[in-house]
Amino acid sequence: MEARWITPRGIGDRRRGISLVIAQALCLALVLLVAATQIQVIAQLKLSRTERDYEHALQAAEAGANWYLNRISNGAALGSPITNRSVQAFRQAVKDRTVAVTRYPAGSEQGYYVGYTGVTGSVLSVTSYGWSHGVVRKVTMRFNQQGGLTYAILTGGPIVVSGQPTITSDIHSNTSATFYGNPTINGKVSSTGTVTYNGHPTVTGGTVNGAPSVTRPFIDGAALRSQALANGSSNTSTITSNGPVTLKGLYTGNLSINANPQITIVGTVYVTGSLVFNGNATTTLGNGLIVAGNVIQFNGNGALLGGDGLALVSLGTSAYNTYPPAVQFNSNMRIKGVIYAPNGYVQVNGQINLTGSIVADSLQINGNPTITRNANYTAPSAIADDGYDLLDWRDIE
Repeated sequence: MEARWITPRGIGDRRRGISLVIAQALCLALVLLVAATQIQVIAQLKLSRTERDYEHALQAAEAGANWYLNRISNGAALGSPITNRSVQAFRQAVKDRTVAVTRYPAGSEQGYYVGYTGVTGSVLSVTSYGWSHGVVRKVTMRFNQQGGLTYAILTGGPIVVSGQPTITSDIHSNTSATFYGNPTINGKVSSTGTVTYNGHPTVTGGTVNGAPSVTRPFIDGAALRSQALANGSSNTSTITSNGPVTLKGLYTGNLSINANPQITIVGTVYVTGSLVFNGNATTTLGNGLIVAGNVIQFNGNGALLGGDGLALVSLGTSAYNTYPPAVQFNSNMRIKGVIYAPNGYVQVNGQINLTGSIVADSLQINGNPTITRNANYTAPSAIADDGYDLLDWRDIE
């Protein structure tokens, strides 16, 4: 076999060929790298834009909610209720032009759609949708109209409960709450300070220490006096009849009811001094209201039948555990309505059955009363409307 020698020139040609292949491979790799980088950059830009729209939609939803609450807090009407839609259903409604988004800023591809979705008693439910280039965020809120009540018991000062009362709905104190005995509380107990249990209570809604302060409704005492005076005035100081009795207007001084009458209240009845029930009167308020400039005291059984608003208001001033309390129940009465002592101490003795709420500067409960918040409570004109308090805020989607 003849040997074949590879010349230096052949070696060089082969090396150049290999180098060319390597260079082409590197170029292809660089092209692929650049292409992959561009694809990634485009994807990141799209993701960044989506994330930006997601945040802008949330900001628009919050802006809409703030606009709506500011508007109605300044006296505007609620308007017609809106449909509570899912995010997907809302997006489709915008595309179908069945929902018109308010552009924010004007002329942009961002905006909000907001309105109320329900009212339960004094609690207002609001839903706000934010829109940004087709991305939708949804925020829901619940607000309590100031002057409305979402509590069975609400005080500015201490709450002290003894015995075995049954209380249905939430309890709040802006200082402290102390429980002795074995109360049953079908709701939440909260305090800006400390809640203390001495005994074996049943509390279904949990306990919150260090809770935010809750604003109590404002009572316009001068307006109530004027309302009563419009129905005349009287110097009557004692009622001894066991038959039908009508109370209306302004009563100057103290008023004592020393029998078992069937009392009908007409409008606002205002007693400038103290009001004492010493018998077993049945009092029908209807849409009326009883107001006393000082003490209100019940020393007998009977009934106080109000509507879905205020029943009793004592404007008397008294500190916790001082005598006489602004409102005192020494009986086993049946009561419907809200008991309010904005500046005074309320003492509940016995086994009253209250459908409504107690709002006071401070409260002491002795015995085994039953207190059930009226979910249909409506604030009367005597309670000033100072806007709405936020109960909860949720970013749904």
